Amino acid sequence: MKKLLYVTDADITKPGVLKKIENQHVAFEEFGFEVSTTYFDGDYFCINRQPVCKINRNRWYRLKSRFLWPRKIDNTILKDGWDLVYIRKPIISFGFLKFVKKLKMSGSKVVLEIPTYPYDAEIKGFVKEMLFKVEVYCRSRLKGKVDLITYYGDGGESIWGLPALKLNNGIVTGDFELPQKNGYRECINFIAVAQLANWHGYDRFIRAISTLNKEYCEAIHFNIVGEGNELENLKRLVNDLNLNSVVTFHGFLEGDNLSSMYRKSDIGVGCLGIFRKGLLSASSLKVREYCSYGIPFIYSEIDEVFTNVDFAYKVQHDETDIDLNKILNWYKGLEYDGRDIQEFARNQLSWTAQIKKIISKLDDMFNE
Repeated sequence: MKKLLYVTDADITKPGVLKKIENQHVAFEEFGFEVSTTYFDGDYFCINRQPVCKINRNRWYRLKSRFLWPRKIDNTILKDGWDLVYIRKPIISFGFLKFVKKLKMSGSKVVLEIPTYPYDAEIKGFVKEMLFKVEVYCRSRLKGKVDLITYYGDGGESIWGLPALKLNNGIVTGDFELPQKNGYRECINFIAVAQLANWHGYDRFIRAISTLNKEYCEAIHFNIVGEGNELENLKRLVNDLNLNSVVTFHGFLEGDNLSSMYRKSDIGVGCLGIFRKGLLSASSLKVREYCSYGIPFIYSEIDEVFTNVDFAYKVQHDETDIDLNKILNWYKGLEYDGRDIQEFARNQLSWTAQIKKIISKLDDMFNE
């Protein structure tokens, strides 16, 4: 059995990231790999839930990691042979260059995943911009050390002079219970689930609610699930617009509590502000999760998977005011079966389908 190592310096305290990694882990196993996964649990670097070394992740560590890939991690990973090493992009430093070079010398195929591309516009602040210049130099020297780049976002068949493969975020599909009611009803429940940030654009939707006449406004409810640095701004906006009876903040939910909220929902609200990060297209995990629960949704970015489906409504991808009346009319005339949306998710949105692209691309590259 071929051995695959999934390398990430993500922290287990951030479940959203780890959930995606674990799902990819399972999908790689479906293609016959024996998969090991790395991550941090506090100061401990772990492989398959086993702590293998301790690294003090203080401010000095974070600064140093801009330039040096920690030797303890290097030695831990390189002691075993791997057929394929799949790396979720860390800071690309001089030490990281040495690390991937050693992997190639050991005979491993190396794939580097970029979770959001391009990402240069996200770098803000003098210090970060100065340190980023180091990354720009280092990433220009990846050729010969990395076989393939996978990415989510806007790109082409080559990034930094290396072969590149565009992926869509996937989901683990299952027989989730459908919403309790399908079709149009008097009170329409919208749901948004996220680690709340400005680029989710939920402020756009809240302002859209404020433009409705009183009759329409009382016929909808907006449920926001999640926490994050945008939470207080959204609460302030809701209060300023006097929408406290229409918008409810539920905080972080998971498991049965989150599933219960989905079953009460009619329309999912996807990302409405990814353009604030300088992106035109994206591959949102959240709208894919709406699909897995059989819920139609609205979104704004370019996502080729949903271009020609009737259960997804695309709003303008800029700061233009959202016309909620049009959304309500779309939903009122929508004929759908949640089971069909779930079937679409199983056929088009699984992680297995995305990992298959990687395996096929590598086979083509190394069998030419």
